[in-house]
Parts: sequence; structure tokens; C-alpha cells
Amino acid sequence: MRANRNLIKIKAESILSSTRYRLIMALKLHVPSIVCSGCGDTITEAIKTVEPEAKIDVDLAAKTVTVEAQASEESIKQAVVASGHTVLEA
Repeated sequence: MRANRNLIKIKAESILSSTRYRLIMALKLHVPSIVCSGCGDTITEAIKTVEPEAKIDVDLAAKTVTVEAQASEESIKQAVVASGHTVLEA
């Protein structure tokens, strides 16, 4: 009986600790209005207002922005558009 209680305790602790993990979404956006590194900085700052811990990679040549964040796709896109840039569907 004691072994079962310990097993239940371990499972409960495991479940509780797993809720600390964040669900991270990877998103690649086509942003044709990117023309310089300043554009990339502006977009990065806009996304960081929505998701401060986001990982963002701006590829000027491909005109893409890759984002790893917990925020929704829609909120990321809205931040980019609010910064004065266009997001096209892939």
C-alpha cells in the first residue's frame, strides 16, 4: 500500500511540473515589405511587445520572418502589420 502512495505522489508531482512548460509555436511569415535591417529591427520590436521571450529570425534576402513564441499566430501577424509591414499568406 505504501508503494502505491509513493507512486501516486510521483505521478502527481510529474503532472504538476509539466504544467510549467510553455507551448511554443514556430511560425514563418512572408513579409515582402522588408527592405533593410531597420525593417527587421522594427518588426522584431513589434513582435517583442506581444511576446517578450520570442525567438525571431529575419531573413532580408528571402523577406521572411521566423518566430518561435507562445503568442498566437494572429497576434504575431497583427504586430507585424501594426509596425507598418505587410504579411502575405504562403
